[in-house]
Order: sequence, then C-alpha cells, then structure tokens
Amino acid sequence: MRETVLIFIILSTSLNLVWAESTLGTLNSIQNGFGNIEECEQTEQDISSCGLSAIDDSLSGLLNLTTMNQCIASTESYQNSGIEVPECPNTDDGIKGLDHSFPSGALFGLYSGNNSAFLTDLITNYFSDNPIGKFNVVLPRDLIYSLKQDQALINLLNNPRINIIDVETTPNVDRWMQDSFEFLTLDGKPALYQLEHQREYGSNYEERLACQIAKSCDIPYFIPPDMVDPLNKDFNSINSGGNLETLPGGTIYRGVLKTSGYRFNQASPDRTYPIVSPAQIKQRTAFEAAGNRVLDLDTSFLEVGHVDEIINIVKTNRPAPCDFAVMLASPEKAFELMEGEVGSESAPRTSPRPVSRPRNNQGSVKPTLFENIFLSKAYAGAMALNPIPREELSPADSRCAEVSYRSLKMEYADRAINQSEINDIYSRNCIDNRSVETFVNSDEYQILKRINLEEGPEGASSISQIMENNKRELLAELAQTSGCSNPPVIDVPVFFRKGLSYAPDLVNGVVHPNNSGTSTIIMPRTYFKPFDDYVENELAALGVRGTFAHDMGYHLLWGQVHCGTNTARICRQ
Repeated sequence: MRETVLIFIILSTSLNLVWAESTLGTLNSIQNGFGNIEECEQTEQDISSCGLSAIDDSLSGLLNLTTMNQCIASTESYQNSGIEVPECPNTDDGIKGLDHSFPSGALFGLYSGNNSAFLTDLITNYFSDNPIGKFNVVLPRDLIYSLKQDQALINLLNNPRINIIDVETTPNVDRWMQDSFEFLTLDGKPALYQLEHQREYGSNYEERLACQIAKSCDIPYFIPPDMVDPLNKDFNSINSGGNLETLPGGTIYRGVLKTSGYRFNQASPDRTYPIVSPAQIKQRTAFEAAGNRVLDLDTSFLEVGHVDEIINIVKTNRPAPCDFAVMLASPEKAFELMEGEVGSESAPRTSPRPVSRPRNNQGSVKPTLFENIFLSKAYAGAMALNPIPREELSPADSRCAEVSYRSLKMEYADRAINQSEINDIYSRNCIDNRSVETFVNSDEYQILKRINLEEGPEGASSISQIMENNKRELLAELAQTSGCSNPPVIDVPVFFRKGLSYAPDLVNGVVHPNNSGTSTIIMPRTYFKPFDDYVENELAALGVRGTFAHDMGYHLLWGQVHCGTNTARICRQ
C-alpha cells in the first residue's frame, strides 16, 4: 500500500511538472520560488509590432505625439532634472517593494470607454507637479472606436509623456489595474509581480493583463510561488495587488482576516482566526526568504478586503527619518465632521430616534429585523431604507437628489467637471442623495454609527476598534524598521456599510513625490466639502499636496482611485 501511494505521488508530481511546463513555458528559476516565463518576455517580433500603427493606422494619426513603448521614465532622467531618487534597497536576495517616497516612473490606467473624466483628472493632476513620469493608457482594441469619438480625451492623450499599451480585448479584470498585479523591484529595476484575480481564473498567463503589459513595456514578469503550482494557482483569499503595499523601512504589509463576526462567521462560526489562505502563506514565505518583512493587518470588516482601503503613506516636509505621514481610515472623524455640520444654527432641533437593540442570552447585541434588512444592502453609495417620495422631499433633499452619486457618475463620465460645478455641488451639503441634516437624523445613521464605532455584528469588535489595533501594530513596525517612532497620523473621514465605504474613500489615492520635495496624493472627491477640505488641509500642514479625481464610476463598483491605477516606482543603485 505504501509503495502504491509513493508511485501515485511520483506520477502526479511528474504530470504536474509537464502541465506547468506546457502552460507556462520554461520556468527560469531565479530565487525563492519566483519565476520569469518566456511567454511574457518581449521578443523581436513584439518590438517590431510596437507602436500605434500596430493598433490602428487612423488612431496613430490622431495621437501623433504619443510615445511608443516608452512606458517608464528612467532613473537618469529624474536625476538630470534635479529630483532626488532614493537608493534601492539591498536586492542581493531577491525582489523588494518600494514605498511612496520613491519617485513614480510611471502611472498606469485603463480606458474603459466610460471613464474619460477619471483619466482626465488623473493625467492632469499627475503631470502638474511630476515633470518626468510617464502615463500609460491601457487601450483594449475593442474600444478604439469609442476613443475616436472622444476628441477632448484624444487632445489630452496627444502628449509625448503618454504611452498607449494596446491589449487584444477588454481584459477580464476590467478597470481594476491594481488588483491583478503589483510593481516591485528586482536588481533596481521595476518588475511585474503577477497576483491572483478571480476574474482571470483559468486564463493562460500570456492572456493576462500583467503579461501583456510586461511584453509591451519589456518589463520582467514574475509569477509568485503559490501560482507556479498548477493545483493552487488562482485559489486565494484577498491575495491581490491592492492588498500588497510597502511601508517606509521596507516592510510589505497586507490584509488578512483576524476578527470573527464579519465575512465568514455565519457560514463557518467555528473557524480559527486569523484566517490566512495557502496562497498568502506561500507568499509570506517567499518574501521573507528574499529578505523582506511582512506585516499582516486586519481587514476583516472590508468586503473587498484590501489594505489600500484603510491605509496610505505620504512623504512630508518633516526631516528624516520621520519624513512621512500615515493616513488611516477614521469612522470617528467622519461622524464628527457630519455632526459638526448639523450642529450649526441651521440644523434641525430634533434628536434622532433611538434604534432598538435587543440582546441575546449571552448578553451581546442582537441585530433587529430592521438592521438585518439594512445590512443586506451590500453595495457602495447611499440607499435610504424607506425612500421618501420625490414630491415629499424637503427642498434641501430635492437639491441633493439632483446630484446623487449615481447622477454624478452618469453626468460626468465622459467630460471633466469644472470648478463652478464642483462649488455648486459642495454648496448643497449632501451625503449622496440626502442633505447631511436629513442623514444625521435618520435611523440609518444611528445603525451605521453603532456598527462603525461601538460594536460589530454578533458582538465582534467595531470597525473603530479594529482600526485602533491596526494603528498600534503599524506604528510599532514603523518604529522598528524606519527609525521613526512617532510619525504624524492623519485621521481620514471614512465610514463603512457592509464592508464598503459609504462615501468615496479618501484613503484610497495615488501618491507620487512631487517637484517640491514632498508628495502629492490624488484622491477620490467625495463632493461633501467638510470631508474634502479637512483632508486637504491636514495634508497641506505637512507640505503634502492633495488633489482630487472624479471616480464615481469606480466608487459605485466597490473601488476608488488607487484600485483603478498601478504605479511603477524607481530607485537608484
């Protein structure tokens, strides 16, 4: 019996190796289980097909200033411009991450046919104080006709710092440039690190978005150890790009499920926490073998589960080693600012009606039927539980209904919103489709406040408590690795419903060092002035420039600015 099992294991292993070789091509083993596959390497044939003529002759004529296959600005170009480029981390052992103090050699975004306003804001803000970095527009060939109809966007793209990367068709990952891969660095050069994405499940590697970008841009492409195994690839838990970030000091941080009661407690109440998937275990082992530290933080309360939803780092004007600030999602700050608006003279004098919260036999709070119905509405943006008929809306709420998140998505998908229009929306003082006064005095608000600040489902820790634990672990790691024991912490007004940010998530932005020696963060505009102004002012006090992008087409699909982009950072050897 033992001999039979042994023979079966040998045969299975051999078949797996043959399968992997036929699917992946030759695996050029480097170190620690990372592999670079031939299908994703640029060849002479690829080079000869590069350029806009390979996409479409007529588009080439429209975009005659757009670069061809110049995807990432070089370290030398940054140094020649006078912008400081930090030294690369020690790469003797393998692949590393670069934190946000390293210059952005390139920013990547995908054209989806209905995100012109998003790309316009992104490119304009990125170029305004980054004179060197490239912007790469991933253009699916099935959307070329749509782009031809958008003359305003074509005028913007006709720029020598913009590169067009054509892909055969709209990728399965859609607009989420962050999720399927991450940029790391190997031997001082950017490297594409393939990650699992459920929408690419079953695809050959050469068909995946990261592989196509690697070939077009001649960037090394790596598959992590957990995906080399054909029996394990794509079977993951929150093991994707938005869940893999780097702290000052070099620690790679990611999210895992540490708190029961949120995502899996109903189906598997007896599971042991923290829950770390096999892919994440292999990922940690490989990163640590390459000389990296890995910090696991708690993203249990998030529907998508990525750390980029709750944490960001910006370079500031303070002296090293504390020349950075930590941005943390703060429900407390969100409720404080909203209630501050209602506390003005124009606010209603009535108090919100208390929500009944019966307890079970164990003494923990049991959700009411009303709350269970409310909590089942699992998508971003506001939705009143008992919508008020349009004719019964107050004048303030009627004005908010005109600029609801969905209305803003439709109105400004294809054209940039101007400052006069932004000021008009701000003046209405809305949270989605309701005035802040109506919202703060609603039952919905009371439920949200309790779940965010007091107690999670089934007696679990509240979101606020989880974030406080994350803050403590994060600051302890930074003190140990960066040399800074007390960096500034910016409490960013973000609150959650069913694991999704209710208003656009200001933490989830793109950061790049700017020509002033600090950094700029491009954030999703919430269109609620107290939120936007507060964060912009807090950043400005540290010399950080905060700018905004219109991303309602992303927010309403459970993502934000950072989710829809990817950044290749560069370093100096």
